[in-house]
Amino acid sequence: MNSIFKGMIFVFLSINFTFGNSKIDLLPDFIGYFMILNGLDELYNQSENFIKIKPFVLGLGIYSVVILILNLAGITTELGYIAVIAGILYTIFLIYITYKIILGIIDIEKKINKSLNTEKLMSNWKLMITFNILTFITIFIPVLAIVCLIVYIVYVIAYLIAFNTTKNLYYENNSNLN
Repeated sequence: MNSIFKGMIFVFLSINFTFGNSKIDLLPDFIGYFMILNGLDELYNQSENFIKIKPFVLGLGIYSVVILILNLAGITTELGYIAVIAGILYTIFLIYITYKIILGIIDIEKKINKSLNTEKLMSNWKLMITFNILTFITIFIPVLAIVCLIVYIVYVIAYLIAFNTTKNLYYENNSNLN
């Protein structure tokens, strides 16, 4: 689960530098997706949900490599509506992946009959996703979009903190079961 957590840090936190039309991401998403894939391999026997999302995680990893190359070449700024549609699809798949990961953790929680903080994790996930969607919806109202974006960032951090707590509880409970 540690790999999934580290991967989510790469996926959800973006630190970019822009030079003209080119953009360099210091925490490339594709590294995060390949870390998540590694984490799913570690947990594959714990829940069917981890197995079901592997192709989607791999797909977003490959997509992220392509976007990285396009950003470096400065091409993404010229894609217009194609980039917007691709961004919306990317977000939909990311929502699906993170949801299935939480469902997989809920399966583990039921299996070991110990709390893994999944209620808090799911609550933060729902708020994070809500404000992510609101940011897209309010894009044409800049002030509102900025407010939604700031709240989204707060809930991304809250989600990552909750996921870290879940991860720690998972390892504590696994060491107690052995």
